Amino acid sequence: FFFKQKTAYEISTRDWSSDVCSSDLNVMSDANPKGFAGAKVHGRFAGGFGWIAYPGEFMQRSSTALASDGRVWLIDPVAMTNIDSEIDALGTVAGVIMTVGWHDRDVKWFADRYGVPLYVPGNLTGAPSGAPVVRVAGGIRDCPLQLLPCGGRGAVRPFQECAIWWPEHGVLVTGDSLGTASYFSEGGALGVHPIRRASPPVEFAGLPVRRLFPGHGMSLSGDGLAEEVARVVHTARWEFIPGWVQAVRAAATHR
Repeated sequence: FFFKQKTAYEISTRDWSSDVCSSDLNVMSDANPKGFAGAKVHGRFAGGFGWIAYPGEFMQRSSTALASDGRVWLIDPVAMTNIDSEIDALGTVAGVIMTVGWHDRDVKWFADRYGVPLYVPGNLTGAPSGAPVVRVAGGIRDCPLQLLPCGGRGAVRPFQECAIWWPEHGVLVTGDSLGTASYFSEGGALGVHPIRRASPPVEFAGLPVRRLFPGHGMSLSGDGLAEEVARVVHTARWEFIPGWVQAVRAAATHR
């Protein structure tokens, strides 16, 4: 159930953090013509926002746009109409960034659309064919965002990821390793991906996180978030079986 996408439908949205700003957009995905009304822009702050093109799908794929000094970086974007105006309000797109090696979403489409590089962290093995790929490590030139490799170890080693860390604002973009979608945890709480519970992203423990944009689910922010990130990382192995039970239950409920 981790990779199957279902037809999306509109759902109501609740507040997931104290400062989440959600807006209803009548949209249709440019990558998938089966669009629907109700896509959500969330977690808006002065330095960017997140968006979920298909809130009703099980995977709850979320994308992130972060901006500094009028330059915008799009992270794991999923294409949809009407998102251009939201992005343009932040500034000029300077690049697209992948955080996960086993799926590329619409990163090539966005890189081609804006005529910018597709930055792929060096620890990721995958990259879309024909894309303007630039391999990077540590960071991107003239960009305040830091690259934080956080892939699995041992039996989970094939699941390589690279989170994005913006120290100035305490912003963490986590790709697939942490999320708030139903198969990560119950009720929109933060959780570790079921597969990554065997090898959780310990790199996040100790970071002074104030805003978190996961690759799946709504964003989180506020006091105590850093402590919550550390808690879910440190307890991921202990809660391995309950975590998988929740994931299976969520998948069954969504059918």
